[in-house]
Amino acid sequence: MSTLHRDDFVSWTREQAESLRRARDAGSNLPLDWTHLIEEVEALGASERRELRSHLTRIIEHLAKLRHSPARSPRRGWMRTVQRHRDATEQLLADSSSLR
Repeated sequence: MSTLHRDDFVSWTREQAESLRRARDAGSNLPLDWTHLIEEVEALGASERRELRSHLTRIIEHLAKLRHSPARSPRRGWMRTVQRHRDATEQLLADSSSLR
C-alpha cells in the first residue's frame, strides 16, 4: 500500500476512500468522523487533478500566444512559462500515473 502512495498518489486516495467507506459501512467502532474523513481523502486526489488541469490550461494558452501573437518582447517569457508548466505536469504524472 505504501508503494501505491509513492507511485500513484491519486489511485492511493481512491483506494483509501473506498477502504474507509467499507470500514464505515461494516460498522467500525473507531471514533472517526467517517463522512468528512472520506471526503477529505477524496479531495486530495481531486486537488491533484485540478492542479494538472491548471498546468495544461496554462501550457495551451501560452502555446496559442506564441503561435498567434505578433508581439515580440514577451515571447521568451511565454516559452519559459510553457517549459515550467510542462515540467510541473511531468512531475504530477510521475507521481500519479492514473492522471494520464
